[in-house]
Amino acid sequence: MNTLQKSLIIAAGAVLWGSVMGTMYAFPSAEKTEVRSAIEASDYSLLSDESQTKISEEKFEQMIERKATHQAVRDAIDAGDYSLVPTAAQEKISEEKFNEMLERNAQKDAVQSAIEAGDYEAFKNAAGDKKLEKVSTEEEFNALVERKQTLDVLKEKMEVAVQNNDFASFQSIISEKQETMESFRSDDRSNKKVRTEPTTEQLQERFDSAVQYYAENGELPQKRNKWKKGKRGQNQGFGWNRK
Repeated sequence: MNTLQKSLIIAAGAVLWGSVMGTMYAFPSAEKTEVRSAIEASDYSLLSDESQTKISEEKFEQMIERKATHQAVRDAIDAGDYSLVPTAAQEKISEEKFNEMLERNAQKDAVQSAIEAGDYEAFKNAAGDKKLEKVSTEEEFNALVERKQTLDVLKEKMEVAVQNNDFASFQSIISEKQETMESFRSDDRSNKKVRTEPTTEQLQERFDSAVQYYAENGELPQKRNKWKKGKRGQNQGFGWNRK
């Protein structure tokens, strides 16, 4: 799945899964796994008595329906065909919005491809004015390419740590990534907020979430809204795909 498809699916999920994620936020990690398994099987009886006090059978059926709708939207995105978007989803995602998302994310995909190829001319052709304001010279572009390559290596290390359930390596890689990002930031910090280092408990929570996510999806969370608790139960990941 390319960057375009991932971006569209995340956007569609934000629209279609909001209430489901809000419900899931009320559960600890172990119970979230139970709920996901019950939804996959479309079997309310698989929920524990405690979970059933939080999710009514009617609410459970709504969650199953939204999951099916979300999958249908994924299929439409894969095909680039709005006619495949279910009617229920079309009420929230118009054809105009769908096409705008395709166009906008196609541009992002072209920018990402240029960075991966180290092609400055292709980058200039694909990037919009706002992006070119931030990366206006070939020297700045080369720094961007270097950062991308460094983060790709760290991501590979991270995946191995998660696969091996190795929290110590996870902590070390997080520190290395933060140091890498700091080295690429401007020395002018006058308008930047001071970043608070996560506690060991917070890192452990992120790690547990990553292990669970990887077991279910076969990959690391791709966006920054996957792990750290925030509004509507959203979480913050590592932002590996930042552009």
